[in-house]
Amino acid sequence: MGHTENQILIRADINVVFDITNAIEHWHELFSEYKTSTVIKRDGNRVVFKLETHPDETGHFHSWISERIIDKKHFRCTAVRLEPRFPFESMHITWEYEKRETTTLLTWIQDFKVDRTCPWDDKKMEDYINHNSKIQMEVIRDKIERGFKL
Repeated sequence: MGHTENQILIRADINVVFDITNAIEHWHELFSEYKTSTVIKRDGNRVVFKLETHPDETGHFHSWISERIIDKKHFRCTAVRLEPRFPFESMHITWEYEKRETTTLLTWIQDFKVDRTCPWDDKKMEDYINHNSKIQMEVIRDKIERGFKL
């Protein structure tokens, strides 16, 4: 099983950080890697959505559908990748938010199993996710700290 855990401090109120980072329909504006972010279905605090990445230099892109449970009372979100699962056999994501004096600590935890037919193993995927998560967390922090509006 693969596991990653990354954190970043954001100079903003926890409610602001939580609301912005859970406005999935705006993720294509918030994250630098997504071309589209489409909400398919909302049912209370459960959201099913589709993400599509920007194409790479060869024109190849990725898209998938996930389900996210948003728990604002406990400032925690959990998600699973639904389809296609590949390159994963399973992917579980947890976002935790912790209020600090003048900042919010945002933690992303990803637990996954790489599909046996994927050319990457869990360690190589961990390295990729850790690298990419840090980039995306910095992008999000910078946008929120500059006043990103929904």
